[in-house]
Amino acid sequence: MSTTRSITSRKFYASLAILFFLIPLLLFFVWTSISIKDDAMSDNDKIQAFLNYFPSWMQSFKAIHIFSILCCFVAIIFSRMGFKRKLLSQRLTLLFVMFGSILLIFFSIAKLVL
Repeated sequence: MSTTRSITSRKFYASLAILFFLIPLLLFFVWTSISIKDDAMSDNDKIQAFLNYFPSWMQSFKAIHIFSILCCFVAIIFSRMGFKRKLLSQRLTLLFVMFGSILLIFFSIAKLVL
């Protein structure tokens, strides 16, 4: 019985890891699409175009990137908790989530320094 509970909880943690990874990934795609769409924009114009996608109560560039970093850390923690599963596909997916989260953390830190 405890084996079934352990497998179910690991699948749940894997699902949460993927969910928390998708949030910063979506933010990365939005930022990249703005950068690709108009390459001649200044950095301040890019930031304003990026913030236009969010409601008025989320109009802080730094807060959005800090939230992105926190989501990446949560995704890493959840993927580590669900990583002990013996399914190769789940292990590869969670490994991708870990490495992708690390890269998105570096991206967010670079944008915070901007």
